[in-house]
Formats: sequence, structure tokens, C-alpha cells
Amino acid sequence: MPHWGARKCMLLGMLLLTVSFGAFTLINLTSGVVLVAFGLFVSGVGQGFAYNVSTAAGMAAMPEQKAGAASGVISTVRMIGLTLGVAVTGALFKGLENSKLIELFTNVGANLTSEERSEVKGLLSGSDAAQAKLATLAPEVSHQMETLVREAFI
Repeated sequence: MPHWGARKCMLLGMLLLTVSFGAFTLINLTSGVVLVAFGLFVSGVGQGFAYNVSTAAGMAAMPEQKAGAASGVISTVRMIGLTLGVAVTGALFKGLENSKLIELFTNVGANLTSEERSEVKGLLSGSDAAQAKLATLAPEVSHQMETLVREAFI
């Protein structure tokens, strides 16, 4: 870090993370494991440059007497960010999954009532009982049900 400086290391890390996110956007059902592995590898290297360097730089900027408090603040902020990131991302994906599934039901001709739509949203656990219930909601398209559920997530 002293040779390049913290800013350049963090910039490199963020650029690598951007590349990894770009690779992740290319993933589809036929991508294979190489693209996933590439994205994860680049993401890991990028996180190493961005996050470790930012922590080291933040700690180096603090006087020794406040190092414990600074470490606690950095850790707390990181945990809050992770928690909010997981919660927001999970809510976003669940909303997109539900709307995509309803759209796919409509596209194959299944006219679901509002009660059935609500039930579908609660049945996406993937259990055998949930899949059986989904098949009873639209028996005329039960052979397409597994595809619908799989495509709703992708």
C-alpha cells in the first residue's frame, strides 16, 4: 500500500468489483461455471484491495488512544451496511420474482384470482407440497409449472 497509496489501491479494488458485477450480469441458464468462477475471483480480489485498504487507511489516520473506538465504529458501520444490503437486495429480488412469476402465469393463459396470486407469492419455497399446490392452481399448464418457477427467479 505505501508504494501505490490507499486511494489507488481502493480505486483498483472498486474497478475490479465493477468488472465482477459486469460479469455477474452476463450469467444465465447456459453460462456455465467458468463465468461464475471468474466473477467471484475478480470480486474477491477487488474486495481485498478496496475493503482491507480502506480499513487500514482509516485505522492509520486515527491516534493510538482512539484506535479501539475507531475499530468499533468501522466494524459497526460495515455490519450495518451488510445487513441493510442483504435486506434491501432480498426484498428487491423477492418482489421481482413474484411479479415475474405472475407475468409468466398470465403469459401461459392461467387467469389467477387475486387470492390465488397471493397464494402463489407464498408458495415459492420450492418444497414438494408448494410445487403440488402451484400445479393445482393452473392444472391446464401444470407441465410448464417447473419452468415458470425456475424462470421467475432468473
